[in-house]
Amino acid sequence: MDLKIDLETAPYGNIEDVEVKVPGNYSKPETIAKYIEENRESEYRKGALHGISGQIVSIAWQRQAKPIRAITRDHSLSETELLEQFFAEITDYGKIQYPRFKWIGHNLLNFDLRFLKQRCWITGVRPPVHIPADARHGEWAFDTMLEWAGFRGYVSQDALYRALGGQPYEDDGMDSSMVYDAWLAGEYDKIKAYNIRDIEKLAHNYARLTQ
Repeated sequence: MDLKIDLETAPYGNIEDVEVKVPGNYSKPETIAKYIEENRESEYRKGALHGISGQIVSIAWQRQAKPIRAITRDHSLSETELLEQFFAEITDYGKIQYPRFKWIGHNLLNFDLRFLKQRCWITGVRPPVHIPADARHGEWAFDTMLEWAGFRGYVSQDALYRALGGQPYEDDGMDSSMVYDAWLAGEYDKIKAYNIRDIEKLAHNYARLTQ
């Protein structure tokens, strides 16, 4: 079964624990302290890209040709609960025994699958499905970025969507760099809508790349 997936992530943990690497030519204690203070938040935000220092705040997916689904956490829903609900839904709450999915995503093999697997380890959630984080492209995982740009190549999902004739969306000014601020502001519906749009774009790109 095809399973298209997209994660939205945010930094996790105490900002005061973030290590800031200071340039080697900084020697004065006051200069070092100022540099650390000015760069601590930007380093903290980079944590959203790593399984140890990041967390999943939204997951959108589409199984086969079924309607797109998304779960976006408010501050009352834990990451553990989000993951458990996600796995329950993609297996129809256990009705599908031992499902084997072909996971589809953009930058899937460099980010989404590995991040998902790592957060399951950290939260203690035991996935009822195989997460092929080490799969080869085109086997149990199809990465639209790899299919288009090749190994070590890069193309954004939006650029690929436009190149492949995707219909434009009304611009709400949202991009992945804004997810954390939107989450802090309680704009959960905005994140969810953005996450769903990514699956719509992914579905279009995948259909074009495999037609």
